[in-house]
Amino acid sequence: ILGGVRFSDRKEIRDIVAYLQLLVNHNDRERLLRVINEPRRKIGDRTLEAVEAIAEEQGCSMFEVMQYASRYAALSRSAVALMNFTAVINELTALVGHVTLGELFDQVADRTGYRQMLIDGGEQEKDRLDNLNEFKSAMVEYESRTEEYTEPTLTGFLEENALVADVDRYDESADAVVMMTVHSAKGLEFPIVFLPGMEDGLFPGMQTITAGTDEMEEERRLAYVAITRAREQVIILHTRSRIWYGQTVANPLSRFVGEIPEECLMREDLTMEGLAKAAVITPGAKPTVQQTGYYERPRRPRAPVHTD
Repeated sequence: ILGGVRFSDRKEIRDIVAYLQLLVNHNDRERLLRVINEPRRKIGDRTLEAVEAIAEEQGCSMFEVMQYASRYAALSRSAVALMNFTAVINELTALVGHVTLGELFDQVADRTGYRQMLIDGGEQEKDRLDNLNEFKSAMVEYESRTEEYTEPTLTGFLEENALVADVDRYDESADAVVMMTVHSAKGLEFPIVFLPGMEDGLFPGMQTITAGTDEMEEERRLAYVAITRAREQVIILHTRSRIWYGQTVANPLSRFVGEIPEECLMREDLTMEGLAKAAVITPGAKPTVQQTGYYERPRRPRAPVHTD
């Protein structure tokens, strides 16, 4: 993955994952220390050192010491803050398995104060809020995808999320697909380019659509850059509906695709309905575009190419 910080490595994503991991395991010292002051709770390093020392002496977890902080003279100044924090975590833990993952996310983001912290940060924290919303979409998508064959759980989502993060950390010099932003792709060329999410609201983005002509022209130039990165073939993808910021939306095909001459396009309907139409065509008969919803893709031999 080129051209930016990996999504799973962004601070706000690591923070919210740490909160969720803490709900699963209160004894997770690393995650506890990561979020104890996110947002700030006036719990200083000396207090945390005292908590850790007591935990070692008592043979228990730091979380348990915080939960009963009023019992320890060394923690008297921060006892209220420590116990308030553990009370919130315990209340959120009680919700696990009783609310949907999307609802659990909202409860964690709101009751810990994390979302409000970003809101209070103003415009400069807007991207972080957007990333949290996108993470919520991933939780909702996981839940809807798995509930057909098994019970979706917080633990299952976190395990899957960890696997995806591991896949992201591949060797950039390897023979592998390269994922990058359009801006990062300027000046580069590849045999085949995939452009997912070519929909109004995504590319061009909703802010561009509502902003005015100048912004739309800039986004159109960016679309030109994306399309012309391909030496042989561009595969443009769009959906009938998608989960976007936790909501199901149906975006129209990007207006930029509509500006490409029709003779340059081959359309394929890869929805279940489209594939079903193709399946009922009379054997031996050549299907039409109207029957299948897609053009037959011409096949030709091509030597293997590296896309990295």
